[in-house]
Amino acid sequence: MQTATQMPGGRIVYLDFIRVIACFMVILVHACEFFYYTIPDDPFWLNLFDSALRACVPLFVMVSSYLLLPLRDHETPGVFYRRRFMRVLIPFLIWSVFYATLPAIWGEFDGGEVKNKLVRLLYNFNMNAGHLWFVYMLIGVYLIMPVISPWLKTVSKRFEQGFLAVWFLTTFYHYVKLFLPELYGECVWNEFTPFWYVSGYIGYVVLAHYIRTHVNWSVKKSIAIGLPLYLVGYVATFFIFGHFASTSSEMVDWERGWRFCTPNVVLMTTGLFLMMKKIQCHNGRIEWVVRDISKLSYGIYLMHIFVLNAVYRTLSPYIDSIPLTIVVVGSVTFVLCYGLTKALSYLPKSKYLIG
Repeated sequence: MQTATQMPGGRIVYLDFIRVIACFMVILVHACEFFYYTIPDDPFWLNLFDSALRACVPLFVMVSSYLLLPLRDHETPGVFYRRRFMRVLIPFLIWSVFYATLPAIWGEFDGGEVKNKLVRLLYNFNMNAGHLWFVYMLIGVYLIMPVISPWLKTVSKRFEQGFLAVWFLTTFYHYVKLFLPELYGECVWNEFTPFWYVSGYIGYVVLAHYIRTHVNWSVKKSIAIGLPLYLVGYVATFFIFGHFASTSSEMVDWERGWRFCTPNVVLMTTGLFLMMKKIQCHNGRIEWVVRDISKLSYGIYLMHIFVLNAVYRTLSPYIDSIPLTIVVVGSVTFVLCYGLTKALSYLPKSKYLIG
């Protein structure tokens, strides 16, 4: 890894690499879920893989924030919303309908369930398309971006550090709740603590801006700091999951250490981003492939559950190994989704289908 460069057309090399890597990580996470309900008997391989991949969603958020904030001087909030939501919302709605209807064709559920799933889309995603929770969160991030953009243009380095420090403290919330059910004003009629407004994914938005503006380290320093951050976060995530998997029968407890806005995942994400920020590629063919996958990553994300389920049903009977199944099923799914999304990209108005 060396100093980052730009691809032709002004694209930043390492951001495309990060997006592609994060997309692959997401698919591997979902490949792990085929073994999720065997946790009480065999949690090791699931924990080893899934805990290592928890930075996938925050990396997506950071890449988007890195590119979009602060808003350009000529870009009004209205223009920003129109560009982002046209690209995100229409494909999201189309694929939400696909997940609510198409599985009935191959017998996953009946026609009556189709109606229920279509009605549910009026207020939330369906569980057979659970990955679409991400789009709801992303919409919220986009909504807040023009609000904080003027602040990011004027905030000092020290004040931004202070904000990130407070945000990092809020990521302990899921663990503190184990001991203190109500915090700082929480009660049956109010869930909004004083730290509500500086918590959640907005921290990754600000973190991306901070790294872009104030962090320009050498490769050696980036690895020297980034790798320990990742490893500390990974080890903590691994042991937290292992503890709850062995002491609780509740899924909400198993996943407590896997939540994306926890201190251990923040450390993993920060470490990975710092290291991957130094990626440089001088091979034109690799650059083209990475750029192309990056541009199609939203379509890959939207469709991948369909493909993943089919690949798992086809290949898993022939693989007698949990780690090998995760890697093979995830990798084949990633390649197939790229090919399918690439094919769809040649259709007229394909942006409304794959973003």
